Amino acid sequence: MHAGIPGCLKSTQVCSNASLINIQCIDGHYSLSVSDRRVVILGKTGAGKSSLANTIFGEDLLFNTSHTINSETKRCQAETRSLNGGGMTLIDTPGVFDTDRPEEELKREIVRCITECAPGPHAFLILLKVEKFTKQEQDVINIIHQYFSEEVFKYATIVFTYGDQLEEGEKIEDFVCNNKSMRDLVEKCGGRCHVIDNKYWKNKQQDEYRSNKYQVKELLKTIDKVTEANKGRCYTNEMLQVVEKEIQQEEKLIRQSPGNMSEEEITRQAKDRAFKKIWIRLAGVGTGALLGALFGAVAMVGSVVYALKVLVPVAKAAVLASAGAAGAGGTAAGVAAAGADFLTNRPQSVRMGPHCSSTLTHSTGAPQGCVLSPFLYSLYTHDCVPSHNATTVVKFADDTTVVGLITKGDESTYREEVQGLTVWCRENNLTLNIKKTKELIIDFRKKQDVHLPLYINGERVERVPSFKFLGTHITEDLTWTVNTTALVKRAHQ
Repeated sequence: MHAGIPGCLKSTQVCSNASLINIQCIDGHYSLSVSDRRVVILGKTGAGKSSLANTIFGEDLLFNTSHTINSETKRCQAETRSLNGGGMTLIDTPGVFDTDRPEEELKREIVRCITECAPGPHAFLILLKVEKFTKQEQDVINIIHQYFSEEVFKYATIVFTYGDQLEEGEKIEDFVCNNKSMRDLVEKCGGRCHVIDNKYWKNKQQDEYRSNKYQVKELLKTIDKVTEANKGRCYTNEMLQVVEKEIQQEEKLIRQSPGNMSEEEITRQAKDRAFKKIWIRLAGVGTGALLGALFGAVAMVGSVVYALKVLVPVAKAAVLASAGAAGAGGTAAGVAAAGADFLTNRPQSVRMGPHCSSTLTHSTGAPQGCVLSPFLYSLYTHDCVPSHNATTVVKFADDTTVVGLITKGDESTYREEVQGLTVWCRENNLTLNIKKTKELIIDFRKKQDVHLPLYINGERVERVPSFKFLGTHITEDLTWTVNTTALVKRAHQ
């Protein structure tokens, strides 16, 4: 393994969690401390989800917003702040109700949202615009009715944005009463609805009703009432509980590894790792099934839990990906079972002429000379992927390279990636040869920082001025002298 090449590309991690959350499980029901409320914001692209989150927290730039024609939340983002004497985490989702987004792009962010929500939120805020009722609004309401279980509505509140579109003196209750579909939706949510305007109601004081300060205060009261009505329990289901267990397992592994990380950092890294594994496991599950599972549709929860708990441990996630694409769960199970039968309890021996060794039984690795070996390599290493935008993992059968791009002297993501690869190797019964591991640093800045040594499992990694990568000598000054000299020497032989 070659470990990282610092460069100058900024990495931004938008999903963050800055608060510890007290979680208890009683009779299979998860309960989060009332002082640590988690709220999921849902709606179509352009409904004002990110702006609402900023308005609630009183910060303009905390959640990513844009006012261009292509404005949208690309990734799920979670932020925690202290509010009214307690912690609150807002989870800003991509447009999960959009019908025109690429499925793979939307599915990835739904999985990220599931990971951020686990074991479940205290409240859902469903955003709709104050505007003329169109087919798009009806489509959103239809999707909500299609995927939301009755349990979800106990935790849901409708929030209308663009409140300045209300007629003078008109209240949101009056607006809702004019449309049966909206009225029925609000009634299913226990009559809970609020209105806000992230642009025009920021500083208005003449009319208390048309003031964000007043509306946010009322909205927070509603969230408190929802939490109290549900006895402090968060919304949850079997899928979210399975995901939470996965996160807890990752936290346990991180705590066992060397390093001094804060609880917030451990939680963040555990969620990142869990997300990667879950994303691969659910490769064959459609967006409709994921949405239904998140919002409690019993049949869809069952199918997703089956994918998480049954298929993947049998023969790793790549089998699920290929089988799941075929559609039926029975087909996926059959392919997975066939893969497990081929890979586990496999007798092997070595023959040299007339002599044959004793037989050993293996359940790891790939049979030598097997035509499936390339596929099996991809299967076994499918989850060995980078955790950050600023890092890259280049994999070969016996040589792996981690490339890290460093900005403003912050090497945390690069070092986390190396540590993550170390953990992955340990979990997959692989041993890193630290003595053969080299680190190369390329740094052309005029004012260079002191580069701290890199350690793996307590052993220092050797730093070198050059190494050979795919037959080419790469040097710290990116010149061709060493490579050319080696080529000329070989030509003279």
